[in-house]
Amino acid sequence: AKDDARRGGNGGAGGEAFADAPDTVPQEELIRRRLGRMKELHSLYNAQYWRLLEDLRRRHYRYTLRNGHGGKKEDASAEAAEREREGLPSQCDSEGCDRKPLPLSRHCLDHILLDPKQQLYVKGVDGEEDCGPVLWTEDESGGEAGGVAKAEA
Repeated sequence: AKDDARRGGNGGAGGEAFADAPDTVPQEELIRRRLGRMKELHSLYNAQYWRLLEDLRRRHYRYTLRNGHGGKKEDASAEAAEREREGLPSQCDSEGCDRKPLPLSRHCLDHILLDPKQQLYVKGVDGEEDCGPVLWTEDESGGEAGGVAKAEA
C-alpha cells in the first residue's frame, strides 16, 4: 500500500493495474522532467527577450538618426528651434525629400553624398547599383585610400 501511495495509486484494483503499467513514470521523475523543460523554456524566452530588446534599441537608434529626436513632439519642436538658430533647415535640402537632415548637415542619410562639405560618408561599392552611403574609415595600413563600413540605414 505504501508503494502504491508513492506511485500515485489508490490501493484499489484499478490503482494497482495503473501503478504496475510499464510506461508509468514515478511522480518525482515527472516533476524533474517538467522542471527541466520549464528551465529550458525560461532560458529560450530570456534569450528571445534580449534579442528583441537589442533589435528595439537598433531600430530606435535608426529612428533617431533619421528623424533627429526620440519621437516626442516636444523634442521635435525643440530640435527644430535649435536647427533654426544654427541656420540649418528642418528638412532635407534635396528636391522632393521631406525627411529630417542629419545633425549639423543640410541633407538626410539618403542624400548626404550631395553635401560637398561632408567627409564622413562615401559612395558604397558593394556591386549593387544603389547601395547608399557608407561610413568612410581609414585603411588599416594608414593609407589615404580608405576602407568603408556599411552605414546603419
